[in-house]
Amino acid sequence: MEIALNTEQRQIVEHLWGGMLALAPVGTGKTTVLTARLAAAIQAGIPPAETLGLTFTNRAAREWQQRLRQLLPDTKGITVKTFHGLCAALVRAEAATLGIPRNFAIADETDRLALWQTVGGERHGKRSRILSQDPEQT
Repeated sequence: MEIALNTEQRQIVEHLWGGMLALAPVGTGKTTVLTARLAAAIQAGIPPAETLGLTFTNRAAREWQQRLRQLLPDTKGITVKTFHGLCAALVRAEAATLGIPRNFAIADETDRLALWQTVGGERHGKRSRILSQDPEQT
């Protein structure tokens, strides 16, 4: 499967060693470029198990994995995760050292609000000050 790339995209794909910053607006082909670059690295001899693709959202990670499967259907061992997923995997790998269970759960926004409602003020008949704060500022 051949991926159509413009000149700038091809430069990024062909720059296999070292970092490369690709800044572009939504819908301009960043995922396509990252997919092609990872595939080019594997085709250049980098073992798939030694590759790591990181993205911000679960949706983007799934899309990236799907594109890699289409491009390299017989290749196994490529890791694509979100930053949060990578951090959770690292903590799980060291759970015993950290003294926590491997099956810990990560609290999401709903969990955070429920916890604060339980311990933060609802039990005193008033809404907790923390509940009304912007989560980016807590």
